[in-house]
Amino acid sequence: MGGPFVASVRSATGPQGEGHSGTVNRFCTKSFLERTLSNGEIVSRSWLCYSLSTCHVYCFACKLSNSTGNLATVGYGDWKHARSNLEQHERSTSHCWNVTQLAKRASASCRIDETMIRHANEVESYWCQVSKRCVSVISFLAERVLAFRGTDEIVSSRNNGNYLGLMELLAQYDSFLAQHIQQHANKGTGHTNYLFSTTCEELIAIMETHVLDNIVGRVKEAKYFSVTVDSTPDASPVDQLTCVLRYMKNETPVEPFVHFFDNAGHTGQDQANSLMRFIEANGIDIANCRGQSYDNAANMSGKYRRMQAIIQQINPLAVYVPCTAHSLNLVGQAAVSSCRPVVSYFGFVQELYNFFTSSTSRFDISMDRINPKGLRVPKSLSDTRWSAHAGATKPLREGYTEILDVLDGISEDENQKGDRRNTASSLYGVMNKIETGFYTVFWDSILDRFNRTSKSLQGNNTDLNTAVALLKSLSTFVHGLRDRFEDFVVEGAIRAGCNDFSRKSR
Repeated sequence: MGGPFVASVRSATGPQGEGHSGTVNRFCTKSFLERTLSNGEIVSRSWLCYSLSTCHVYCFACKLSNSTGNLATVGYGDWKHARSNLEQHERSTSHCWNVTQLAKRASASCRIDETMIRHANEVESYWCQVSKRCVSVISFLAERVLAFRGTDEIVSSRNNGNYLGLMELLAQYDSFLAQHIQQHANKGTGHTNYLFSTTCEELIAIMETHVLDNIVGRVKEAKYFSVTVDSTPDASPVDQLTCVLRYMKNETPVEPFVHFFDNAGHTGQDQANSLMRFIEANGIDIANCRGQSYDNAANMSGKYRRMQAIIQQINPLAVYVPCTAHSLNLVGQAAVSSCRPVVSYFGFVQELYNFFTSSTSRFDISMDRINPKGLRVPKSLSDTRWSAHAGATKPLREGYTEILDVLDGISEDENQKGDRRNTASSLYGVMNKIETGFYTVFWDSILDRFNRTSKSLQGNNTDLNTAVALLKSLSTFVHGLRDRFEDFVVEGAIRAGCNDFSRKSR
């Protein structure tokens, strides 16, 4: 017998206590193992234990002390009067004495293995101190998404990676860690030191479990939730399915990332199965899901036998809402691809970026002309986020004249190679056209607002009403640009260097 044990309490059809009728079914309930004090506090009766073989409860402390009471000898099974009799027993002098003696015997100072216990506690405390430092370094690297390992695991090596490197850095100011590294580092496999990658990975796995359990606990507490799933290849490249759960905490939406699914498959059924396995494994009730949001890929958003449809078959209340920011990007892409001159313009923007960044000397020349004036450096177009095109058009609009001068200088520089001078001359000719200046000013105005709207749509606190208002505002803004057509033409002509045209327009 140990502490209180009520795993499978049998009915009173077996051995009965005094005054207990065999025709009445009574049970030993969990409430007998707790006591409510006068102030309402509930304390556990750790001295009480239940025997499955006799269907009786016993006082563990009194039985060890060979007391003569029923709770120490034959046990107690009168469940009808159990509550009052248990309270009477725990107030008795003999019971209080036995509990006190048991507590004294349990202390290390009175045990024959006192030295062993003290040594075990010292060892435990030592490795706890080491673990705290390891966890702190792991948390630091993980929060900043930095690599852990190097090419070796040798302390004092320049190639031992960030994990061991930070441990060595801390050891310069931490005498405890310095002594630990001196005594336990570089001892080879089989020697415990908490410095190897195996221990590091084990601690990461433990931290992952605790973080996930904490998030799942909050989701269960909130009860209702929605799910967001998207797949993307990592640097390996391995296609990973990311899962984000959204729930409310104190009237504020929270969107924690919870899991990566490796090699989930590309069909809607495969990805739905991966999501359901994760939800069921963590004890989350899919019936409480009230929303699902994915991108507009066919395997996710398709109406028949796609992921959102499969989840809705399981729970019809899980309403599918397409990712608003992704939908907005698709609208922008469609608008550009429908106009060949605009496609050609953005091709020129990318070619201009490639020209300057493919050579360090040309990049330095552009930086010398642009940076001193506080202007931005031209950026590449984004293949995955169309709204990020604003990062390419904004620097071009602000530094249009400076970039023209740099291209003109390179085309006239006899120290440059012939093909590079021809390329610079060709780009200069394109930028000298009114159409290029117009497209730069016009699309920068659109993309600047477009990008800010896209970022707002991705905010944690954005709800459907806010999303609708943002999209309506963007639509009104774009329609209003028609009235500014002449202004765009004039500004574009000025930037392209066509001053005569700008004066005639005015």
